[in-house]
Amino acid sequence: MWAREAMQGFYADDWGWLEEQLFEQDRNLLEWRRLASRCQRGIQTLAHVQGGA
Repeated sequence: MWAREAMQGFYADDWGWLEEQLFEQDRNLLEWRRLASRCQRGIQTLAHVQGGA
């Protein structure tokens, strides 16, 4: 949470996205997000956990 709040100013005007510098370790996170986006099945709810869905 602290890191996310600390970066809000950088991304507030949308220039942060253009100036962002990624490094090699970011690749794992980016690939996970691509996989999750491609294979998404929705958000788990309490009903799913309880076996109701």
